[in-house]
Amino acid sequence: MKKILSLLLIMASPIILYLFFGFCFEGDQRWMLSLTLTSIFTVSLVLHKTSYFRNFKSVLIFHITPIFLLFLVSIFFISWIYLSPYLILMPLAAYLGWLSTSKKLFLKSVLSIVLFFGLGFIGFPNLIQESNNLNARVSFKYKPINLSDYNGDSIVLDKSKIIVLDFWNTSCSICFEQFPHIESVFKKFKSNPNVNLYSVNVPLKRDNLPETKKLVKQLGYQFPTLYAQAIEDVENLGIYSYPTILIVKDGQVRFSGNFVINKSIAFGSLEEEINFLLNEE
Repeated sequence: MKKILSLLLIMASPIILYLFFGFCFEGDQRWMLSLTLTSIFTVSLVLHKTSYFRNFKSVLIFHITPIFLLFLVSIFFISWIYLSPYLILMPLAAYLGWLSTSKKLFLKSVLSIVLFFGLGFIGFPNLIQESNNLNARVSFKYKPINLSDYNGDSIVLDKSKIIVLDFWNTSCSICFEQFPHIESVFKKFKSNPNVNLYSVNVPLKRDNLPETKKLVKQLGYQFPTLYAQAIEDVENLGIYSYPTILIVKDGQVRFSGNFVINKSIAFGSLEEEINFLLNEE
């Protein structure tokens, strides 16, 4: 009975730890990926020393397979780009743990953990950035939507300028996290007569517009916020997730995507995209 319980714990531990890391770090995948790989590496290293796991195949079957299958099924509900690093790297972490022996164990462990955190904090954000904007440079006619300002007056966007629209809603925590970056970009192009940048609130059914406006005022950012009248109008632009950045030039949508705001991002930024369109022949 004791052996069965131990085996069940070994099978369930990656899932339990993954959920625990998610709770502790509020769903921050950088920490979740790094620590999940580290825990799998550690357990695999320990299992190698036991009499019940004398080959790596047994570690894969009993320690990795349950969480691997969970992520595999989750692909039907969550974007594969968030899950693929786990599917690829979990067996690798287990294998590195299995290969580690008492000889230079400390060095091997440190190098492996550095690798896992490098993948989590550098590799993962850049992968998401690339995925978000893989086909973000587009060219299709912008269909004007009903927008109003803080006072409720209708706003018509100036087609002669490059228009940057940051679409968000009140349930999107990432949207709020990116506002400081949007503010930074706004200040950089504030004096440029060829660029207009707006935050665009997209209403949810449960939203109260006066309360949303009050929230925006409390946040105190300098960039102007516009208010879409209906979520259906926004969806007609092909926007179904938030935040989404839309850049319009000469009446054409030229960019539709999102930028991960992270110091570890090696390439791609909103500022670069605006400059690209400004310098375009």
